[in-house]
Amino acid sequence: MSGGPVPPRLAFVLLALILLLGAGLRFHGLGRESLWNDELQSQWISDLPMLSQVVRTALAQDGHPPLHDAILHFVQKDLGNSEALLRFPSAVAGVLAILALFFLGRQLYGTAEALLAAAFLAVLWCPLYYSQEARPYSLLLLAVLLASSFWVALLRRLSAGRSAGFGLPAAYVACGLACCYLHHFGAGLVALQAVATALLLGRRLVSREGRPALAAYAALLLGYLPGIVYLLRQRRHSQSWAWIAPPDLGSLVEYLKFLFNYSRTITAVAVVFLAIALVAAWRRPEERRLGPLSPSIFLALWLVVPILAAAAVSYLTFPLLTSRNLIVCLPAAYLLVARGFTVVAAGTRLAALGGTAVLLLLVQLLWSHGYYSRPHKEQFREAVAWVVAEDLPAEASASPGGAVVLGRAYHAEYFDYYFARLGSQRRVDLVAGDDASIAATQALLDRAQPRRVWLLRGHQEVGPNLLAFLGRRYALREHLALLGADVWRFER
Repeated sequence: MSGGPVPPRLAFVLLALILLLGAGLRFHGLGRESLWNDELQSQWISDLPMLSQVVRTALAQDGHPPLHDAILHFVQKDLGNSEALLRFPSAVAGVLAILALFFLGRQLYGTAEALLAAAFLAVLWCPLYYSQEARPYSLLLLAVLLASSFWVALLRRLSAGRSAGFGLPAAYVACGLACCYLHHFGAGLVALQAVATALLLGRRLVSREGRPALAAYAALLLGYLPGIVYLLRQRRHSQSWAWIAPPDLGSLVEYLKFLFNYSRTITAVAVVFLAIALVAAWRRPEERRLGPLSPSIFLALWLVVPILAAAAVSYLTFPLLTSRNLIVCLPAAYLLVARGFTVVAAGTRLAALGGTAVLLLLVQLLWSHGYYSRPHKEQFREAVAWVVAEDLPAEASASPGGAVVLGRAYHAEYFDYYFARLGSQRRVDLVAGDDASIAATQALLDRAQPRRVWLLRGHQEVGPNLLAFLGRRYALREHLALLGADVWRFER
């Protein structure tokens, strides 16, 4: 059973309102915050002159498949490179993901659950945050939702012995390949769907009716062959993931908090409704089953199995289980919570309960969480803006008696992007910050003899030895501490 029938006209109006709310939240303040370290990585790679260079550099340095950087390459080439434009594809995908989750929820349960899940997706922090980030996660979520919708429809047709035709398998292959080339966890989810297809269809997979599924996975395998070769070489990026802690039981708790606004209260309430959905599925049969599985049990497996698989890979190779990588499991959690709501209420009571929950989530997001009022991303832009505001026109960079800029980041281009955006001719003269860079810093200062030295930091920390070295040669005049960034001004 579901939460009761919803009149089609009312469902259309409610879905339109949810989409408008989700779009407003995603496009409002799209360029308000600075690009942070990972977004600047995407900007730098996608700004390379040729698409082939973008793909090669993404594979060599980013650790992720290149599809998102390829999309941003055309955005920067044809539209521009402002923060809002770089995040625009993610925002569009975030709005479309609301619609895609509605259709998936209606496939699995009914209109009431679909509307509630779509509303949760519209107002919760996690999908909103990644809809305003120039990284692949929002596009990945959309691709996962579309691929899963086509997969459920394909599985249902084949389970019923009906012809799948050509369009449905082709759509699943296209969305599945998008998952694979947006993120490795997208490829992992598609692989798990292949295993589930084999288990649920059994011998029917090799029958005449099952051939479309076999053909679809053959096409997916063929299309992802270059990705598999690259995937096998991922160990070379393991050092850049050293910050990821080995998974434990706390990882699951952190993931649930990640999905529900990092609020213990909201997470606890969500877990209660999720449990209600699973208990109800265990005690009474559910409609719209996927072979032997009820929709709720299927979603529970979708939520848990990828986490267990990622934990196993983390223990066997190197840690890779992070909350943002597990955004591929987000739809299952939101749909299960929505199902829990429809178990405990129906009709006007469900409308009141669901509406109140969405309103409280929105209030928590805007006021308690301070989503639009406080910075949440590393302030590279604000660090550079401080230098530009305090800069002296006569101090040409690296000229005798002028000023030099030291930058502590993975690439000088991260700060240079903002120097260019803010209309300054200044650029980072040397990437420095750790002990190994002290000799190069000394050589630059001996050559340029600057009166002023700016030291910028973003994402990476500056070692105390470099600060002590600069302090012996110059007087520290200013230090601006920002979120994930710092600025020091030294003068002779």
